[in-house]
Amino acid sequence: METKNIIIALIVVIVIGGGVWWALRPAPEVSPSNGEAEPPKVEETEPESTETENELAEVLSRVDEIGSLKYEIFSLTPEGEFSAQFWQKNNQTRMETTAEGQIVIMLANFDDETAYLYLPDQNIATRIDLAQAPEIVEGALKQQATYLMGYDPVIVGRETIDGRECLVIEYAAFGEATTMWIWEEHGLPIRTITETEYGLIESTASNIEFLEIADDMFELPAEVEIIETPSF
Repeated sequence: METKNIIIALIVVIVIGGGVWWALRPAPEVSPSNGEAEPPKVEETEPESTETENELAEVLSRVDEIGSLKYEIFSLTPEGEFSAQFWQKNNQTRMETTAEGQIVIMLANFDDETAYLYLPDQNIATRIDLAQAPEIVEGALKQQATYLMGYDPVIVGRETIDGRECLVIEYAAFGEATTMWIWEEHGLPIRTITETEYGLIESTASNIEFLEIADDMFELPAEVEIIETPSF
């Protein structure tokens, strides 16, 4: 029972309130820089309508050429800092982070919209609906690129981050304004800043590697005990 109580507590922290990444929105992550900083200024250009949409859609489509990749995400939020490692292959994602002093692994399959929260130290996993795993949805760069056009984004400028030429876009979702930097070469969102009613949230992807990833990285070990998803 003690072990199951631990995993239930972690689910509450990570899924319900740990709230580093604020629900299923393809980019509402922005950093608070002590809660008072303003988003960095970008050289602005006049948004153009159809031509701009076509350019952005073409850049975002490049993400489909990526088979698999590994990267790190670091976020600053009004509630604190969050960091995690991600692996993505096709429509599968693995996230590793630490919560409540425990290693936490989330495995997600976007085809069947399911995810597992796995505690290797406890040898226990809980199957959860993908909608209950906002951290992994927000951190899945390929999925963010796929969702983006549904928010009517506009290009407001260009900027180079760590040698990567980026389109800078703005859009609004759920009443929150977001600025996002999209790596033009690969169509990946590598930085996001969102203004929320609680403060700024900033998320940055780093150490991006394009490499072959073994299928078993997205699978639970055979001997893991799977427990029922607790109801909240």
